[in-house]
Amino acid sequence: MLTALGSFFNKKGSHNLEASASQSALFDTNKVTDGYQSRLALSKVNGNWVWWALQQITTDDFNMNDLGFQPRNNRIRHKAEFAYRTTQPQGPFNKYRHAVWGEYRSLYKPYRFEEFYVGYDAFHLTKSFFAFGINLVSTPGVSYNYFEPRAPGRWFKVPGQAYFSGFISTDYRKVLALDMNGWYYPWFDMGREEYGIEFRPRVRLGDHFFTTPKVRITNVKSDYGYVPDNDPDLIYFGKRNQYRIENIINAQYVFTPKSSLTLQLRHAYADIDYLSFYILEKNGDLTAADLDDVNDLNFNTFNIEIKYSWWFAPGSGLVILYRNSAASVDNYVGDSYIRNLEGTFDAPVQNNISLRLTYFLDYNMVTKGLRNKKETGHWNPRHQEMSL
Repeated sequence: MLTALGSFFNKKGSHNLEASASQSALFDTNKVTDGYQSRLALSKVNGNWVWWALQQITTDDFNMNDLGFQPRNNRIRHKAEFAYRTTQPQGPFNKYRHAVWGEYRSLYKPYRFEEFYVGYDAFHLTKSFFAFGINLVSTPGVSYNYFEPRAPGRWFKVPGQAYFSGFISTDYRKVLALDMNGWYYPWFDMGREEYGIEFRPRVRLGDHFFTTPKVRITNVKSDYGYVPDNDPDLIYFGKRNQYRIENIINAQYVFTPKSSLTLQLRHAYADIDYLSFYILEKNGDLTAADLDDVNDLNFNTFNIEIKYSWWFAPGSGLVILYRNSAASVDNYVGDSYIRNLEGTFDAPVQNNISLRLTYFLDYNMVTKGLRNKKETGHWNPRHQEMSL
């Protein structure tokens, strides 16, 4: 993996140009597969009125997963945004920002149109540190999904759609704060719609204890997606209702500036209730079909993670991690949340314990210690002592 990047301002500091280029190389027995990614962004960064424009190209062979998560490749993005923001408090607000933007996406190879977005974002922060905002997004025309069919050269035509969301966030300086957001996501055709809500309280007790529980509920009506089947000549899609709940508790206790204990509990469950089935035609449309041996799906997972961290020297630390996970899958949809949670306790459990020790060796420290030992007969690198 090879990357070069740069950021340049004009003399007034009002405009910025950012550029980056990356090359990946996968070495196989008989060949080397090269991939490339480039990013170019130009922006106006000072004053009330700001804007930026972006082009990003990722080839179909670019792969950086050995160095981090890459959601996808084979994409070309063009995006532009124009915004008004405050640089000083005005009226009841510490700051606010309004922006309109558009984005055009396509495949890199073969070059084909994917989707076009337009959007509007607004953010406000009051002088009492209460924040709120909205997000409006639309794809006014038909989009093309080249990945849901799970077959090269095929696509699913997605009708125009809209996305509406909003959030509130209370004062983080207080012992108890709350983040909450909700969304509504309808298609203009085919009857699909999604709506959901998320609550995330924040509790801070002194300088030692902090917790952020989260509850996320999502309901999707008449969703369309790929259905696995053994027929090699046909691609099947299903219309289904989905209901998902995710509960997470994150907590941290800080013993000292160098040691802490963190805990995460997570339970998530999903119901998938199939309503009808279709064949995906070569033009991306769907035609009704009968499909046997496809069952509804109920999925549950429960995870516990406990981690102790001790940083005993600069860049040096000890991490002990315990993980407990359980998952269950069946075909019974519609049960209550409590019944789903109870079902995970009867599922097979996996337990993992890992230990990681990292010790940073400073070259100057080591050479100084060696010289001191040679001169005095004592090792004294003046390294920071291990302590809690």
